[in-house]
Amino acid sequence: MALNGPSLVYDVEIPGEYADLFDGLTFIGNCQKGYGQMMARGAPGDVQNSLREWYDYSQKFLTGQISIDEWASMHKDNIMKYLDDSLAGSKISRSDLDNPQNEPTGK
Repeated sequence: MALNGPSLVYDVEIPGEYADLFDGLTFIGNCQKGYGQMMARGAPGDVQNSLREWYDYSQKFLTGQISIDEWASMHKDNIMKYLDDSLAGSKISRSDLDNPQNEPTGK
């Protein structure tokens, strides 16, 4: 796993040389409102079955029952399994993904 930003955990600091890399970084917006939530809670778009599965395999990872590689594989499978439901929640289709030059209907 690679460091890709400052710690988001309260009272946890990263070593100085790495902290310096992110010193001028300012967070804007809320990633939970967009597709940033994929890593946080399963498929975006409030797909409840995906969320339930995410809790299950995340709990297994956090309790040492599966490795990070197994977690990542299960997460990818989860996202792909519920992709159509997620797209529908965003009012877009696979056609929008296949033709990015078209303006998505969800805009």
